[in-house]
Amino acid sequence: MPAGDESTLPHGVGQGGGDGRQLNRQDGLTVLVVEQNANHALNLADRGYVMVNGLIALAGTGAELLQRPEIRAAYLEGGRRG
Repeated sequence: MPAGDESTLPHGVGQGGGDGRQLNRQDGLTVLVVEQNANHALNLADRGYVMVNGLIALAGTGAELLQRPEIRAAYLEGGRRG
């Protein structure tokens, strides 16, 4: 969609997840969040996707992905393995 299209949310709307969740629940809108903070994003997400080199490597609910050892090691525990 072109910038300024009325169907897109302005930059900053949904920070913290409140507005996006409200739009999803009340209006049935799908909200796409691109976030570097994996813990924050997966705690908000109904569904999550982990992309590596532009390809979807893992998918699941936010809760499922938070429990996966490879996600925890790579994105939530500073790269520690164990």
